[in-house]
Amino acid sequence: MAFLKSIILVFIVFCFIETIQFGWNVDGARLNCPQNERNALLSFKQGLIDQTNRLSSWVGQDCCKWKGVSCDNFTGHVVKLDLRNPFPFDEDRFYDSSSGSDKTYSEACLVAVGEVNSSLLELKHLNYLDLSWNNFSGIAIPKFFGLFHELTYLNLSSALFGGIVPHHLGNLSTLHSLDLGNDIFLFSSLVVNTLHWTSSLVSLKHLVMSGIDLSNIPLDSFQAVALFSSLLELRFSHCSLENIPLFHSTLKNFTSLTILDLRYNNLQGPIPSAIRNMTSLKVLQLSDNLFNNSSVLDLTSLHILDLSHNKFQGPIPSAIRNMTSLKVLQLSGNWFNNSSVLDELKNLYKIEVLDLSGNEFAGKMFERFPNFSSPSLGDNLETLILSANRLTGYLPNWLYQLKSSLKFLDLSDNSFEGRIPTSLTKLFALQILDLSQNQLSGEIPMSFGTLSNLKNLDLGQNQLSGEIPMSFGTLSNLKTLDLGQNQLSGEIPMSFGTLSNLKTLDLGQNQLSGEIPMSFGTLSNLKTLDLGQNQLSGEIPMSFGTLSNLKTLNLGQNQLSGGIPVSLGKLSKLENLFLEQNQLSGEIPMSFGTLSNLKTLNLGQNQLSGEIPNWYYLNMSNSNISDSIPNWFENLTFLKFLDLSGNQMYGKVPNFISPNIVELYLSSNRFEGSFPQFLSSLRSLDLSDNIISGSILTDIGYRLPKLELLLLSNNSINGTIPSSLCKMLSLSYLDFSKNHLSGVLPNCLGDLQRVEVIDLTSNNLSGTIQRSFCHQSEYLTSLHLSKNNFQGEFLSGLQNCTSLSILDVSDNKFSGEIPTWIGQSLYSLRIIKLSSNKYNGSLSPKLCHLNQLQVLDVAGNNLSGNIPHCFGNFNRMLFNQTDFSDFTSDYRYQDKLFQVIKGRELEYTKNLRFVTNLDLSNNIFIGQIPEQLTNLSGLNSLNLSRNHLKGSIPKKIGQMRSLESLDLSNNHLSGTIPQGISALTLVSYLNLSNNNLSGPIPSSNQLQTLNDTSIYDGNNELCGLPLEKKCIPPQTPTYVDRKSKGEDKRDGDGFITIWFYLGMVSGCVVGFWGFCGVLLFKKSWRYAYFQFVDSIIIGDRLVYTAARRKVRRRRN
Repeated sequence: MAFLKSIILVFIVFCFIETIQFGWNVDGARLNCPQNERNALLSFKQGLIDQTNRLSSWVGQDCCKWKGVSCDNFTGHVVKLDLRNPFPFDEDRFYDSSSGSDKTYSEACLVAVGEVNSSLLELKHLNYLDLSWNNFSGIAIPKFFGLFHELTYLNLSSALFGGIVPHHLGNLSTLHSLDLGNDIFLFSSLVVNTLHWTSSLVSLKHLVMSGIDLSNIPLDSFQAVALFSSLLELRFSHCSLENIPLFHSTLKNFTSLTILDLRYNNLQGPIPSAIRNMTSLKVLQLSDNLFNNSSVLDLTSLHILDLSHNKFQGPIPSAIRNMTSLKVLQLSGNWFNNSSVLDELKNLYKIEVLDLSGNEFAGKMFERFPNFSSPSLGDNLETLILSANRLTGYLPNWLYQLKSSLKFLDLSDNSFEGRIPTSLTKLFALQILDLSQNQLSGEIPMSFGTLSNLKNLDLGQNQLSGEIPMSFGTLSNLKTLDLGQNQLSGEIPMSFGTLSNLKTLDLGQNQLSGEIPMSFGTLSNLKTLDLGQNQLSGEIPMSFGTLSNLKTLNLGQNQLSGGIPVSLGKLSKLENLFLEQNQLSGEIPMSFGTLSNLKTLNLGQNQLSGEIPNWYYLNMSNSNISDSIPNWFENLTFLKFLDLSGNQMYGKVPNFISPNIVELYLSSNRFEGSFPQFLSSLRSLDLSDNIISGSILTDIGYRLPKLELLLLSNNSINGTIPSSLCKMLSLSYLDFSKNHLSGVLPNCLGDLQRVEVIDLTSNNLSGTIQRSFCHQSEYLTSLHLSKNNFQGEFLSGLQNCTSLSILDVSDNKFSGEIPTWIGQSLYSLRIIKLSSNKYNGSLSPKLCHLNQLQVLDVAGNNLSGNIPHCFGNFNRMLFNQTDFSDFTSDYRYQDKLFQVIKGRELEYTKNLRFVTNLDLSNNIFIGQIPEQLTNLSGLNSLNLSRNHLKGSIPKKIGQMRSLESLDLSNNHLSGTIPQGISALTLVSYLNLSNNNLSGPIPSSNQLQTLNDTSIYDGNNELCGLPLEKKCIPPQTPTYVDRKSKGEDKRDGDGFITIWFYLGMVSGCVVGFWGFCGVLLFKKSWRYAYFQFVDSIIIGDRLVYTAARRKVRRRRN
């Protein structure tokens, strides 16, 4: 037996030695990869531009040692090629860049030159290929990629391939992972025209197509994807899936999914019920859709749930409470409003990230935190975001109990008040703290200096006072500090100079005084410094010239004096410089001419002199310049942006200046002369509010083909609108209002596909507008044609302009009926002004479908019929809202509109978004004022005057508490003025004249201020102040009084008095004869009655006799 064991032991040792020797032999063989595969890789490299020498290791015979190349340990064949960009695109770098790009990413890209070399086919054993985040210059994905039959991993995401995805990829039957996705920040022309080819990818576990438009694929194409019952990961974000009706039904087969990403698809309705069956799901991302019901979410295995930016409302779904494995819960941007949300989520003790921002949580609901007994919601919580809600009260005291875990706390954009509790400074793990945009007051706690891990601190836009704590100088990790827009005073601490990692410092819009510390010159990483709108004095420190990374410097609106330091010319990365409204003097340093990245410069309202260096960007708007454009402007050959608006400059506009000029703003000056000539590079031109005369160049569209913005309003320009404007294919904003233009409107203007605003108000244009006008302008949001001489029927072509939010065709000669399709097609309308035309017919109730409507003005037409009752349902007039968005998002243009409110015509610009007005005056409307109109408690102005309305003023008119102007004059209204009108505390214009109103005028503090008797003219039966006619106090009339006056006895109190007396007399008569009649005709009753009377009399006598005897005995 021992001998057998020895033999077995020797055999094992022998096998072990042979194995080691075989490994050495294999390792020796692996030193040189196959020559054909090495050559294939080198040929592939020759078709790439390697900007940062990422492939510098691709030299020598052994390609297995090259970076990004991996070989099989035994055969030496290349099995893996990983050339993924080590620096993928980064949003922070993108926004942080002056050039509007991520240079780190773009320079690290391998850039393809021509087609991908087919020599890669020599890599027959390749099972892993990653070319993601490179730049293949829009070339097509090679069809031969479908011949890598051993490939299990293929990643071509964000590699800027283009064209149609080849169906040949369907041959990769062994493929486990396919990623063709594209980052939304990178333009890709990659197209998927069908998914049928994916049906043969039987081994697929991971499929990513995010960022690829799938809306045009065949409707049954998703059925092929539905075959992947073993799929683990499916990412289809940004794929336009809202147009694919069969998509929901394909989800039911994905029962093995662990990751599902359907973000940014505008999917509507409830969350697909098929998701309920995905019991293995770990990650569910459904953000940025239009889902409104989440009742199917009972997935207890989820680790990450993202439902942010949808249409959910009400309480947070109860199913979420049972998802005890959740680590990340994102519910921001909805309308959730639980009153005890933290209590309801207390079982999520594994939660690390909780984002409830941008919802409807309100009041003091977060003052109390659920029980902290372990396990609890706070055990692992690292990120808590409650910003952009309606929370009030003091900052919660329980926050300090999260001191061991909390790293990110955002309570911004709420209504918290009171002091910042010192308990917050016990959160020693905190890295980001945002308390901005609240109503916090008092001083900043000195103990903030103990938060040594703090990187970002934002206390801006509050009511904080006192001095800035010196202890801030100990926050050595701080990168962002925002204390702007408060009431801080005192001097800036010198200790700020020790914050060597600081990149952003905002102390603007406070009451800081003293000099700027010289120690700021040590902040070498600083990119943004805002000290504007304070009371700082002294000179600008020379040490600022050492801030080599500075991009934005704002020292405007202070009391700085002296000259501009020459050292500022060393700030080579500077993009924005604001020095306006100080007491600076001397010459502008010529060293400024070296600031090649400078985009914005504001030197206005100082005492500076000298010539302006040759900049790319020059902004001297609103600087009180009263001069012509100097000749030395001709030397600004690099100038791309020039803003001289809001001055008093005069003379002619030169034929302009820099050959590179792109944006030119000369509005609100006194420039005169004919329309100047400009170079074709121009994209934005604003000459509004000047004295420019003559006609517009007939070939302007050919001269300025790149123009995006053309503003010529409020000049003296005449002639016709040249049809060459239609050649400006990029034109977005066109404003020719308040000129003397005549002729007809070129129909092709409505064909400009990118146009957003057309304003031709107050000219002499005439003729009809063709039906086809605007049939292609899908971006048109504002159309102003008012105060011209247009005629004809309503513009039928507007049916296609579904983005239209402002339509103003008032003060023309349009006629016919107002079409009913307005309420169905133009669902984005916020303002419709059709006043002072010749429209007839009635107003359709379909107009009530315009949920966004805030101004409806049809005054001065021939409209008739009843006022639709549903006008009381206009959503934007129902509430006194303050969150109306602007009509245009471009800072260069401000929409405007004339409105007759309070009896005067006013032009609204900046405040237009807050105006709510219903004007049906000067028509032929009949019937009563609908009671439903009193629901419009957010309405500012109501004008129903000069119609044929009858009946009484609605009794509930006091509910319209936002009314500032009410005009019901010149109708046939009768009855009394409702007492509720006294509740209209904001009304400053009231006109009830020329009706048939009667009775006393209600008294209130607000109505007493309206002491103009003309308000009530033509209502002879009204009485009381401010009229001279006094009201007679009511008296209780009698029957005699009314008879003597010959009044009708059946009215009022007289009616009651007459019947009172008649009833009393008749009652007595009936009672007397009813009793006596019985005695008279009924003998037995008569005998009984008189016997009863006799007994009473006899009894009384006996009692009386006995009483007398008793009294006598006492006397005796």
